[in-house]
Amino acid sequence: MSSARIRQLSETLINQIAAGEVVERPMSIVKELVENSLDAEATRIEVEIEDGGIRRLLVRDNGRGIPADQMSLALQRHCTSKLQSIDQLGRLVSLGFRGEALAAIAAVSDLTLSSRTAEDPHAWQLAPDGRGGAGTVAPTAHPQGTSIEVRDLFARLPARRRFLRQPQTEWLHVLQLLRRMAFCAPLVSFSVFNEGQRALTVPAAVDEVSAARRLRALFGSEFAAAARDVDTANERLRVFGYVAGPELARSQHDLQMLAVNGRVIRDRQLAHAIRLAYEDALPEGRHPCYALQLEIRPEDVDVNVHPGKLEVRFRDLREVHDLVHSAVRTALRTAPETPSLVSYRPPAFAAQPTLGLGSVQARETSHPTSPRRDAPDPETEWLTLLAERYAVLREGQSLVLVDLIGFVQRVLAARMRSEMQASTSVPSRPLLFPVRIECADEAAAQRLGADLQALGLTLNPLGPKTLALRALPRVVPDVDAERLGRALAAGSGVGTSDDLAVALAAAVTIPGLANDRAAWWQRWLAQASEAGIAPEPFIRRLDAAALDQLTGRRDG
Repeated sequence: MSSARIRQLSETLINQIAAGEVVERPMSIVKELVENSLDAEATRIEVEIEDGGIRRLLVRDNGRGIPADQMSLALQRHCTSKLQSIDQLGRLVSLGFRGEALAAIAAVSDLTLSSRTAEDPHAWQLAPDGRGGAGTVAPTAHPQGTSIEVRDLFARLPARRRFLRQPQTEWLHVLQLLRRMAFCAPLVSFSVFNEGQRALTVPAAVDEVSAARRLRALFGSEFAAAARDVDTANERLRVFGYVAGPELARSQHDLQMLAVNGRVIRDRQLAHAIRLAYEDALPEGRHPCYALQLEIRPEDVDVNVHPGKLEVRFRDLREVHDLVHSAVRTALRTAPETPSLVSYRPPAFAAQPTLGLGSVQARETSHPTSPRRDAPDPETEWLTLLAERYAVLREGQSLVLVDLIGFVQRVLAARMRSEMQASTSVPSRPLLFPVRIECADEAAAQRLGADLQALGLTLNPLGPKTLALRALPRVVPDVDAERLGRALAAGSGVGTSDDLAVALAAAVTIPGLANDRAAWWQRWLAQASEAGIAPEPFIRRLDAAALDQLTGRRDG
């Protein structure tokens, strides 16, 4: 009996086999296409569904678009603009990165790609022939952004098509997915149509009114009214979002949303942590309702462990599990009140812990080149904060005034200059929730936008006078988004990294928890030491009379 000969498979068959890992049903396609739209910095996404997405689905956005000379390449396997080297694989921040989605979709359906960049005078369209041919790029009419239309899913693979559910079932899967993805992108509006009828409208959360409308659209009025805020962080991780009490528990898992760094995931261990937080309060056979996001440093989570990117692997699962459990338990023990729209607020988690000051004991950190005769001594008591800038400290019988913002500004400027020595731009980290900047006029917005882009930061316009800053310098810790937006809008521009440091320092967050404040002071002193900056110029010793003069207080 002779063995079968080994043969090279055709490219068409290879693509169809590979597509099975990416394209399971219409929901899979919608997920891949919407992720591409979000990675392209779209602020408006429209989805059209017909026959559950089996006969037709379309995803349209107003993102950056694809240049005409790259459209054919975009439909080839393992071609992507989101991953350049193996080093980036361990710290991915984009939602898509495999470069397989469009090629896989085109292998099992009739796909039409239309796109226009801001630089192109008109749009271009590409429709592969479905038999391995690339098709021809031709001019078409289309606004800036990208539209991808998918027709006749699995028409050439009838065996695969038989495994699809009824159109109504497939549609419900798509709708549930889009609610989850919209939760992860609060500054992006979503419009969803089913059989030509508007089925879901989710406005961008550009202010408190639209944020409240968005909350109700995604979760329903009952959940929006009764859910508790969740917002807990440590040095490496933040958990935030909403959780409902046991009185809103459901018989299904349909209102359970979990995301990591803006990526919708499923994780039994984290679901277990959430359920444990309810202790014995959940009725038998009922499931909790929650919508939670986790922010974690990209190097601490591996997103490249599942073909559909639905699962991740944490470097320290126990830490994540425990923080999620603690955050939900704390929220459940808090009296219900109107949620404060934590999904609208910018993320508090950054690559470094939150910073602050208060009644704590601070250890002295020595400077490598000069003695710190005027620096605060050990056993320092932090008394108060003046004008959101100056810290008043007590050392024995002495009082010390520290210019926190001036000190932070000096350290940030030095660190950004140091990082720019090897590059013309400031190394940055993306924000899940962009910073909104309201400029005085259109000219100011254009000037500020040009300055920020010249420094290498990502942003896009929300209107003639409004910008959305989508990244911050990597060295920047937690900042208050509203204060940063005002500081950037109030200035005359940020032509240099030093100018940017002024606005960033003015927006540095000072948390209220005492146990965070010691870490804040130690970290800034250590960073100053590494940058060769002495703290003495920012420290002044006072007597009690001087403190009374500063605060306007008098002894009775």
